[in-house]
Amino acid sequence: TEALFAGVPILYSRQTGIDGYLDGLEVGVGVDPNDIAEIGRGLVALARENGRYRTAIAEAGSELHRRFDPERQIALYQSEIKAAVVARPNPGHWSVSVHADWRPLEAEWRALEADGALTAFQRYDWAAAWYAVTSRHGRAEPLIVVIRPALGEPPAMILPLARYMAHGVSTIGFADMRVSDYAAPVMRRGLDLSPAEARLLWRRVKAALPAADLLHFSKLVPDAGGQANPLLSAGKPVAHVFSTHSVPIKAPWREHAGQRMGNRNVKDLLRLKRKLEALGPVRFVVNHGSRETSAHFETLVAQRTARFSALDRNDAMADPVWQELYRGVVEGTDARPYATLIGLEVGGELIAAGYGLEHDGSYLLLVPSFAYGRCDKASPGLQLVFAAMEWGAEKGLATFDLTVGDEPYKRSFQAQSRPVYEWMEPLSARGIAPWLTWKTKVWLRRHPGLRARLKRLMGRTAD
Repeated sequence: TEALFAGVPILYSRQTGIDGYLDGLEVGVGVDPNDIAEIGRGLVALARENGRYRTAIAEAGSELHRRFDPERQIALYQSEIKAAVVARPNPGHWSVSVHADWRPLEAEWRALEADGALTAFQRYDWAAAWYAVTSRHGRAEPLIVVIRPALGEPPAMILPLARYMAHGVSTIGFADMRVSDYAAPVMRRGLDLSPAEARLLWRRVKAALPAADLLHFSKLVPDAGGQANPLLSAGKPVAHVFSTHSVPIKAPWREHAGQRMGNRNVKDLLRLKRKLEALGPVRFVVNHGSRETSAHFETLVAQRTARFSALDRNDAMADPVWQELYRGVVEGTDARPYATLIGLEVGGELIAAGYGLEHDGSYLLLVPSFAYGRCDKASPGLQLVFAAMEWGAEKGLATFDLTVGDEPYKRSFQAQSRPVYEWMEPLSARGIAPWLTWKTKVWLRRHPGLRARLKRLMGRTAD
């Protein structure tokens, strides 16, 4: 602002600092502070059009003084604070109800998520499919918590919870049980609870829940849709054993990928792609709600189960119940079709496939797969992800989310890591033993040297 009031055009950061104060005034250039190329273009524009910018600053002098006047800014803050204090409801008096059937809540749920803050796994289309499948097979009992500021008002928050048996203990947690990667309430936009308010509201929710031995909230994200997750204040969270990983994407992807991943990594992938092209035409495919979607899904299942069986590793896709869930989300069996399938074809053969969800400007890759065989040396799995990032960037998505798990392939894309959290609380004498076991695991994770010695001593993992 000192430069601006001296008549000098400025380069400033978008979405932070003074951005917003200068709307409608051509007195500088706003840029992404993390984009070197855009910063460079902004500086060049300021140099080339310096005279025009200086003239605009002189003409906007009185308006600039008005916008940055200290008394005006103080008055705006006072107005916002007064409005917030007067209008702020007391969460201790909010209405809390627990529902066993998700279907009558569909209209309110969809209305809340349409303009609210949530993760991909609390959307109605995922939660409804999860509840339908687990109910059919007796895996879990739905517990949908609906929170309203007052009876008769639209929900301010929905918690898609469930009660299920875990290691012989009755447990309440999110609708997850291995297959939902993130957890947060579905929240009304602008709902900003202080930690004390979140704890007060949670006490009301806990009192409304049915009897169980254990509360276990896992894979809690710090925020959903840019809004803080109030459940982190409800318990005593610790970092989950796994992190989540994502890659910012934008077009043109080949150029941006070099900056993100390193030019050498990109060149290696393009060199390997030429090996695929020598075998036949290479094509990236996307299926969502089309006639080809079901066949695409069955190929993914066959690839995934064959690979994990050969590796002697357990995988959720091998469980018929979870396979039914994934298929139902693809085909829209219990709600609208939600999953978007991606794939890489070589000569008409689907050599790699992926199962994911589009949400909030991001593609979340949940289940990648590839076929063993003639394409192995070309890294078909990596080729699929790289091609999918290009597709997402051209589509206008901002992030390619590799979700929870610390698999080595994620390092190839220089993915950004972010912690997710969990907390546990015993509700009965039967819940104390698993709670103490969990506390011990958390303690061992914080003392890796001792954990390694215990592993050697016991001849098995301490996890």
